[in-house]
Amino acid sequence: MYTNYLHKISDAEKDSYLLVINERGQISFANTLLIHRFGLNPNKFPEKGFFELLSKHQSQGFIKAFNYVKKERTSAHIETDIKNGSVHRIKWEISLLKIDEEGGDKYFCVGSDVSGQKRTQKMKQLAESHYEAVVDALNIGVILQDNQMDVIAVNQKTAELFDAEVETFYDRESFLHLWHNNIINGQAMNADNCPCSLALKTGLMQENSQLCFKTKKGDSKTILISAKPLFRPDQSVPFSVVTSLIDITNEQKLENEIREREILFTGFMSHTPNLAWIVDEDENLVYGNHAFFRYLGIDERAIGKNILQLVPPEITETLVYKHEQVMRDGQPLHTTEKAFLADGTELVFWINLFPLNTQYGKKRIGGEAVNITRQKKAEQELQITNERLMLLSQLTKDAVWEWDIKKGTIYRNQALCDIIGYNNGPCQNLSWWFRHIHSEDRRKVRNRVKQVIDSKNQSWESEYRFKKSTGEYIIVIDRGFILYENGVPVKMIGSLHDISEVKQLEVQLVHEKFEHQKEITETIFAVQEKERNRIGHELHDNVNQLLGAAKLFVETITPATDDGNEFKLKAKEYILTAIEEIRRLSREMVTPQLKEKGLISSITKMVEDLKMTNMLNVLFHHEGEAEEISNNIKLILFRIVQEQVKNTLSYSEANNLFITLNRHENEVELIIEDDGKGFDPAKTNRGIGLSNIYERTRFYGGKVVLKTAPGKGCRLQVKVPVNEKAA
Repeated sequence: MYTNYLHKISDAEKDSYLLVINERGQISFANTLLIHRFGLNPNKFPEKGFFELLSKHQSQGFIKAFNYVKKERTSAHIETDIKNGSVHRIKWEISLLKIDEEGGDKYFCVGSDVSGQKRTQKMKQLAESHYEAVVDALNIGVILQDNQMDVIAVNQKTAELFDAEVETFYDRESFLHLWHNNIINGQAMNADNCPCSLALKTGLMQENSQLCFKTKKGDSKTILISAKPLFRPDQSVPFSVVTSLIDITNEQKLENEIREREILFTGFMSHTPNLAWIVDEDENLVYGNHAFFRYLGIDERAIGKNILQLVPPEITETLVYKHEQVMRDGQPLHTTEKAFLADGTELVFWINLFPLNTQYGKKRIGGEAVNITRQKKAEQELQITNERLMLLSQLTKDAVWEWDIKKGTIYRNQALCDIIGYNNGPCQNLSWWFRHIHSEDRRKVRNRVKQVIDSKNQSWESEYRFKKSTGEYIIVIDRGFILYENGVPVKMIGSLHDISEVKQLEVQLVHEKFEHQKEITETIFAVQEKERNRIGHELHDNVNQLLGAAKLFVETITPATDDGNEFKLKAKEYILTAIEEIRRLSREMVTPQLKEKGLISSITKMVEDLKMTNMLNVLFHHEGEAEEISNNIKLILFRIVQEQVKNTLSYSEANNLFITLNRHENEVELIIEDDGKGFDPAKTNRGIGLSNIYERTRFYGGKVVLKTAPGKGCRLQVKVPVNEKAA
């Protein structure tokens, strides 16, 4: 058997490590030096074999060496570090053994200490005599325990990691309590499943266990723990265990942040509609997002392929040139390119290329492509529309304007410039236009435009005054039509018309209509006054004469009895009363001779007549040149006094009546006030007399103010403008 042969070699090579392992590192043979030096159990080698003594990186180095030896049929050399209290740097020579009867390939490995046995022994003696100083000097936590889990030695760093005192570790109960209520590798931890306990139980090294716990201050901490069992020569049961502890809290936090960023990046890249990719110096694809693969009709298997074989041919040459430029200059670059789908559909992409540098100094190029086909199409359509509008604005005589909302600029055609007297200029933006709108109209126009845009309406219209270059204001009617892009207003097109002449004609027409109406009304008033005069004279001249004749006939009657005499007296009394009433009505109806007697004299006569009746106390006061007004206005003021005095006598139950007539510069003011019972204007219908007062005053551009309330009398104020001279 080959094992006998190996034992002979082992006896001959006492200073060398001899080892036979398969591709998975499982040990078939190990000489005495290797077993004793590294505390292996000769009856039960580790399940993972020799690779448990190495780091992951060095294990992969062994596997690469196996592949090389098997392929080239030669030996290979490799150096590794093996820890057993101290670090052993060993150089190995690896050869292939072919054992057909047991199946599979096995490798013969011969190792020797790089530093030499004497140096290693000297370092060991130094460590044994000064191990406490060495352990305390370490930047990691170290715990040395016997096979009963009692702590033999612990350094200060370990106490700092657990936020505890060193003496806590030497007390068994306190030490075991440290492991409780913590999480290791995602599971609840206790004294039985902690790494040092498992290493003693299994005789296997426990590597890279993560312990998570809360400090006394409430901070979360993560510690990486590795526990290695120690064996005495010729013993399969460990007599001790050494545990190393490294604080990886910051690293774990950083790793979590990196992982979260990776998740966010992956999620974003998976859902963004934009194409994204990364290539290396040779244009080989390093990364592509879902949109990139979907657009090109490929999948992740394209990673590593040359991107120029993947992109559409029409942009290959441009992309090569752009990539080279970014790689050479180290500066980002933007470009717009067209591409076509299989069905011939044209697409337009905005492409952003930028340099990326890895931590190993390798250059990469990142790329992003945004599909702007819709935007480009909209821009082209808008450009065509603008060109058409520009042509139309030059051909039409209408005043046309265009407001580019994005740029904030306004264009006006020549017809509009001719109207306002300004040519197009760089400073004539929207603010400039609003500043030339009349201050009383400015807010109205602003609010109208804002309201239309906020409500997403298509058009608006507004009439306002605009200041021309000459300083005069013209009246314009402005109409606008709004263009939207994705629900956002981007442009407004409109026309402006100068309607100043139309407005002047409208004012003139209204004035003429008013004057015509005034003539008609004056005619009506004149006819009414004429009719009143006729009726008044008819009553005075005819009816009163008949009543006077009737009175004479009654006086000639000689009654035969006392009753007849009484009837005669009553008839005579009624006739006299009728004569007086007709005389009063005749005086009221007949137009007073205001031109000869004057307004003040006529009102004074009326007041004296009222005083003679003893029905109420009347006071008349006047100021200013009240006679310096037209007869028409005098007449309506006299009629108003008549009407209001009649209302006062009929309804007010007043004791006092005050009449005031004041002539001001541009108007005449009449005030009639009583101390009667008053009334509620809101609940009282306006009678014929009061309606006549309002109608006559309004006809001459005047104003009536009536102030009254139940129990508070009544005050009537009439103001009439007096631009006419007395006729």
